[in-house]
Amino acid sequence: MMLKGKRSILLIRGESFLSALSGEIQGLSGFRFETVSGLQEGVGKLGDSRFAAILLDLLLPGGSGFEVLMSLRRNFGLPIFVFSRDVSEADRILAYEMGADDYLSADVSQRELVARLRAVISRALLITGEESDRVRLHFAQDLQIDPGSQSATQSGKALRLTRLEFDLLATLVKRSGQICSRESLLHAVSDEHYNVLERTVDVHIASLRRKLSDDPKAPRYIQTVRGVGYLLLNSSSQCWDSA
Repeated sequence: MMLKGKRSILLIRGESFLSALSGEIQGLSGFRFETVSGLQEGVGKLGDSRFAAILLDLLLPGGSGFEVLMSLRRNFGLPIFVFSRDVSEADRILAYEMGADDYLSADVSQRELVARLRAVISRALLITGEESDRVRLHFAQDLQIDPGSQSATQSGKALRLTRLEFDLLATLVKRSGQICSRESLLHAVSDEHYNVLERTVDVHIASLRRKLSDDPKAPRYIQTVRGVGYLLLNSSSQCWDSA
């Protein structure tokens, strides 16, 4: 998929090392990186509309990168990629829960970084062309999914989801009542340039359940099908066309 329009990435750099940024990266595959050293300077840069995504180091001097992440997610709708020198499963889960769209390892290559940027940014773009005039709204139980605006509601209340969480929920809602294997979910939220691990799907499903207040031991929405994948429980689902 070719990206059009904004290709600038705002890099909020801290004390971590990201191998992909150690060499010449300006103009890599059409992306441009602008570097700032903290939230205040970053917010000043984000005042205009030229950026397509944010790349945030969670190890910031004199402050918590997680607090910066939370502030960015609260105020900006751009995809947010995070990385850190110290990586643990707990930190990755916390970052996803606070709104990160992807967590990069310190040794990520430039090729993989670009592929992951392309994949998430592509999903973040609004639907264009013929589909922009007719958007399909998907319903299941008290959930409503709007692919056009990349938004989801539960009982009329907006859900604050990351891009990947939205894609997973949208896929489950569209296939309500059908078992979705991990492989099919991986295919639905990925493209040929972006590798999402099965474990990543499980982590995002766990985060999605928390945001839906869905108990995995007595699920109302998402049921685990052991050894296979997941199933969205639903007695009735529908799809409306909105012009």
